[in-house]
Amino acid sequence: MNEETFNAGDVIAGRIQRLNQIHQHARKRLQQLLQDCPINESQFLLLSILREPHRRPLSQAEMAERLGVSKAQMSVMVDHLKELDWICPQRCSRDRRRQYWSLTTSGLQEWQRLTHLLQSHFGDLTAAEEIFVALERSLDTCPARRAA
Repeated sequence: MNEETFNAGDVIAGRIQRLNQIHQHARKRLQQLLQDCPINESQFLLLSILREPHRRPLSQAEMAERLGVSKAQMSVMVDHLKELDWICPQRCSRDRRRQYWSLTTSGLQEWQRLTHLLQSHFGDLTAAEEIFVALERSLDTCPARRAA
């Protein structure tokens, strides 16, 4: 490819490709970490969502949307985590038919155990975290993201 046809779009495409490679690598390492745990990667991500600071309890539909899974898939995930006693439902005070989910005490303890495993498995991610912060800032200024 000659230099005249190589443009900023090519650079961006290359970076997106590299981000995908990093994502795939991180997923493989997370799967290795979870191989002896009673949960899979999606259930781990669900715990992560429920553990977010200042997060109110979420409905199953909200959790499914956040993870990009179907309501049926979320139902299976919730049933499994509920069987483990890691999450529990809370009825909505305004509409008793609605349930919101949050971590139980044992779920929080398991989350803390998993995050310690993550830290030992992935090591110090300070440099990577700085890259993620910079990436988030650049995405926030991207015209396509602001329009969404």
